[in-house]
Amino acid sequence: MLTLDSAPSRLVKLSLLLLLALAVFPVTSAAQQEEAKPEVEVTAEMAAVQDIALARQLMLYGHRTGTPEPYIAAARIMIETPISDPTYERREEVADAAADSDKEGAGKLTVIELLATARELAGDDENMLAVIMELEASMTKDRVGGPATANDRVEANSYIYYEEAFRGGETALFEVVGDGDTDLDCYVYDENENLITSDTDYTDHCVLIWTPPRTQAYVIVIENLGTVWNGIVVSTN
Repeated sequence: MLTLDSAPSRLVKLSLLLLLALAVFPVTSAAQQEEAKPEVEVTAEMAAVQDIALARQLMLYGHRTGTPEPYIAAARIMIETPISDPTYERREEVADAAADSDKEGAGKLTVIELLATARELAGDDENMLAVIMELEASMTKDRVGGPATANDRVEANSYIYYEEAFRGGETALFEVVGDGDTDLDCYVYDENENLITSDTDYTDHCVLIWTPPRTQAYVIVIENLGTVWNGIVVSTN
């Protein structure tokens, strides 16, 4: 059987696709990022949150292009990244305007769905199928203790919000990646309803970073400014 180690050209192709996926998603300039986001030390848990966001972006690229390689790369990230179930309380506010329930979504960010889609797109490509089989064999259900991650959905012209406690003195990171169809704005409020930070650019990728002065609950609001629903993946350390 063809193994990952015996297919360097295949891994190079996946690496190139990963870089291409990063290139096609809207990003802010380095100066804008420095102005908008504080300088923080990236912990292993924060890096895992960023990895999950990257996996979501790869999945969206594969969905747009109809190619299996991005799905495989996303599955590898999810297999190698320990995650835990979210503990936050989730609420929703739906506007009167009806959402477009027929809109095609990109699917959920789970290893099973990623590899199933990759297998469908791979067709009769034996090399690709061998890589998928090896990843399937490496899956484990015992990976716990990493960032909280969940698939969710924000209806058109509506918002959802989460209530979550964050530890005082430790950098908090909450990252949202949508399906690319609408603009999402994200806000963080403390228990006194003070706005702590926000991400209100013209994309559906939100990165919220702050340092709580003490352990307390925060409300994270995700608002969909578009006329169709947006399928999102949220992750927090």
